[in-house]
Amino acid sequence: SGVSGVDDATVPQAFVVVLAGTTAAALSRLVATTEALRRTREQLAVSAVGAERERVARDLHDVLGHTLSLMVVKAAAVRRLVPTDPAAAASHAEDIERIGRTAMSQVRDTIHDAQAPTLEEQLGAARDALSAADVVTSIRIESPPVGVADELLAWTLREGVTNVLRHACADHCWLTLAHAGGAHRLTVCDDGVGSRGRPHGQGGLEGLRVRLESAGGGMTTRGTPEGFTLTAWVPDEQGEA
Repeated sequence: SGVSGVDDATVPQAFVVVLAGTTAAALSRLVATTEALRRTREQLAVSAVGAERERVARDLHDVLGHTLSLMVVKAAAVRRLVPTDPAAAASHAEDIERIGRTAMSQVRDTIHDAQAPTLEEQLGAARDALSAADVVTSIRIESPPVGVADELLAWTLREGVTNVLRHACADHCWLTLAHAGGAHRLTVCDDGVGSRGRPHGQGGLEGLRVRLESAGGGMTTRGTPEGFTLTAWVPDEQGEA
């Protein structure tokens, strides 16, 4: 009877001890998991901020690099034309004002990720910029892309033409868009100074490469004594899937 009484008291006590230990272990694991989730959330937030900072920096470089290059070309045209053709010089001056206003709007849109360039508008800008720089331009377009592919190749065209304006000292530029092997392929080719005088390492072309590769595309560049060629491609799935 005494032994039975001791056993009857011991079992509930043992259960309480086990339950308390299990609860404490569960709470400890919950606290550890909560802390791990908090750290992960903070890391993701930092990563998101870093990714957004890189996007803004890349987009601002591409937008302002092209726009400022175009304004420099237009300003040079004004200086060249003032003595002989004041009306044409005034027209270029009006373009500089318009481009400057557009640039301010583009900067706002870039910061807020509000508007992406289109290939059609970039083709028009390329014609205008290269013509103002006295670069004879040949354009051949086959099967224009749509969707994300259009946006990516618009960025490519903008960067390619900006490099021609800044570094090539070219007389001719050829812009070709073709479709083959399940991809749209854009080529920007000039007869300028090749790789000489062009920046190396980080910069607009590296940012462009990141854009293209993140979408399953790619880019190559080739400089020779006869000129410089940039070729970029984007798979159909980015626009037509």
